[in-house]
Amino acid sequence: MKVLIIEDEHLAARRLQAILTELDPAILVITIIDSVEEAVDWFKLFPHPDLIFMDIMLAD
Repeated sequence: MKVLIIEDEHLAARRLQAILTELDPAILVITIIDSVEEAVDWFKLFPHPDLIFMDIMLAD
């Protein structure tokens, strides 16, 4: 399963990534994005992941 994390708190994003890969080594965190602007750009360039974890409040 391909997962995208959108989170501006670096430690929280890394912890979520660790939890996911610990639960299932087949989970691949494609990337961690830290802003809405970066997320919009990313979605224009890459295929959509199977699952997205999104912070409800980002810096931008």
